[in-house]
Amino acid sequence: MDEAKHLKHICDSYIKQTVVTHKFDLPEFVGYMEPAFKKLGFRAIDRTRQESFLVLRLDGIGGCVMMTGFLRELRRNRPRAYITLVVNPVVRPLMELCPYVDEVLDFASGPRMALQDILRSAVHFCQRHLWQRFYDICFCPQWGTDRSWTLLLGFLSGARERIGYSERVSREKARSNRGHNLFLSRVLASPPEVVHEVARAFYLLQDFGMQVENDSMELWFDKQDSLVAHRLLVNFARDHALAVVALGAAQTNRKYPVEKYVAALRPIAQAGTRFVLLGGNDVDLEGDFFARSMPGGSVLNLIGQAYLRVMAAIVAMSDIYIGNDTGILHMAAAFRVPVIEVMAEAQDMKADPSVYSAYERFFPWHTPAIVLRPKHALPPCNETAVLGGCCTMMPHCISCVSPEEIVEAYDAMVEYLEEGRGEAVR
Repeated sequence: MDEAKHLKHICDSYIKQTVVTHKFDLPEFVGYMEPAFKKLGFRAIDRTRQESFLVLRLDGIGGCVMMTGFLRELRRNRPRAYITLVVNPVVRPLMELCPYVDEVLDFASGPRMALQDILRSAVHFCQRHLWQRFYDICFCPQWGTDRSWTLLLGFLSGARERIGYSERVSREKARSNRGHNLFLSRVLASPPEVVHEVARAFYLLQDFGMQVENDSMELWFDKQDSLVAHRLLVNFARDHALAVVALGAAQTNRKYPVEKYVAALRPIAQAGTRFVLLGGNDVDLEGDFFARSMPGGSVLNLIGQAYLRVMAAIVAMSDIYIGNDTGILHMAAAFRVPVIEVMAEAQDMKADPSVYSAYERFFPWHTPAIVLRPKHALPPCNETAVLGGCCTMMPHCISCVSPEEIVEAYDAMVEYLEEGRGEAVR
């Protein structure tokens, strides 16, 4: 394709220039590339082509799960469009069975990559996968700070319109993503009220003039995934309540101490509940400690062993989720599995909840949930404004939640579910 070759040549020339000058200037880069996109027809309306949408979500499991309803509603509004979803390689297995998109691609980038390397990788990716499509619209639903250069990829995709949230929605994003608004053709501010991340994705569709009829999340796995999950569980949790436990978290200060989980869940195990541990290899040691410390036969430790969609199938087969703020928690919410979450954010956090409250932005969506939080932030966290409230690099404020509170929450959830009430517990 001549257009793709020409674009790659222009991009490569700029990258070579940045290597020589050791300088990457965003306005200069946009000014250098935009005329080429227009000249080659990428920014023009062409009604002879099939309408096409590009959706970029390069963060983790939780962010992608919270966007699944967005994909369904996009497809409902545009049933004949071609829809491409690009995600982080780690998340691709969870998304590749999505029935609402025509293709799922993965693109790896991050804060540890040199900018020239990200540029080269993005240009190669666009030449190989995106420039042939001449996308009409690129949606970038991530609201918070973006450490994966999502908007750069959206700009380089050649999409006629690029729609996403402003770099000025928070001080952190303005500092980390300075100048990224230049990559967008339509820049959205936040809704005035406190908004969950699921709803923020829908806001992009509504701003574009589409209707949202169903705001639920969903996930997908196939028969083979379900069969593997069943084989793992059939001789373990037969005739017992099954709880999925997640000991990990993206940040260490969001990890509840494993010894406190043991203290809380040991009496629940003695009463007959079985626990399956899910997560990545980063919590191997915590998982081994938990399994050794619990009553014999009460724990199935699958940390680092289960394929992502098999994990989803196990979550869907479970009776309750108990754990930290993780992607697995949002899997549970997608399947309407009840949740008991232990969170670092204190109840008396004073910072703006629309920006800094992980509780308001990421609480378990549309499922029965009890979120346990410390009553008060510990110093120095009571004087800071950071996402989730706790500013340390270790379990800190979260440790103020007692094991007894987890036991009480579990008993309350069981009673609540036995009474057959609705979904809200918060």
